[in-house]
Amino acid sequence: MAEPGERLSPFVYWGQKTDHISLKIDLKDVVDPIVDLTEDGLKFKADGIGIRGHNSYELDIEFYHPVDPDKSRYRVLDRCIDFHIQKKGDGEVWPRLTWKKINHPWLKIDFDKVAYEDESEEDDQPENDMSQEEVLKQLEKELDLDSASEPDVPDLKTMYLFMYNLFQFVGFTFISCVLIVNFLRNKEEAITSGFQLVGNPLMVCQTAAIMEILHPMLGLVKSGALAPLMQV
Repeated sequence: MAEPGERLSPFVYWGQKTDHISLKIDLKDVVDPIVDLTEDGLKFKADGIGIRGHNSYELDIEFYHPVDPDKSRYRVLDRCIDFHIQKKGDGEVWPRLTWKKINHPWLKIDFDKVAYEDESEEDDQPENDMSQEEVLKQLEKELDLDSASEPDVPDLKTMYLFMYNLFQFVGFTFISCVLIVNFLRNKEEAITSGFQLVGNPLMVCQTAAIMEILHPMLGLVKSGALAPLMQV
């Protein structure tokens, strides 16, 4: 759930033709969204399933240029909300969606719906191809796609290796502390009593260390299996 006062924004995928803007709001199972589309921007609020699970999400987008809300439309689908927003005036390519140059982490390009020139102008096709490449690079730079990726979530392999190493660290730290305290207290007798104190924990940790041999064999780590085999 969202923290009190926290504003959650869903992922928004946008593309454009010379005459309209396409927006896809990545929310599932949305019912009765609040949509306020004006010439200057779009305000949206709805409950649905997004990047943070089932929550209330909202948007406030100020467009790069005015649009025509009367000729625009949207559809609420099972997996998203799809907007077709008509541009005003003589069609032109927008360098970005928003008026301000801000790298929003939730705003991404829908490459399937990006167009740069009127497709009917076939005579200038080589020139258009060059402009497409230039505009695409500019869009990527504006939105900083590389840094605006989805939040990193540790995979199972990373979680397992973290828990394994934590277990071994805690186990051998405990064994070392017990042996040091025993030596400080008992001096010479510590040699004979040490194994009685840490024998069981030591056998557990050493048995678990067999996994060091299996990790490279299973592809969990990049090192070879020979070194840990000799150590264990």
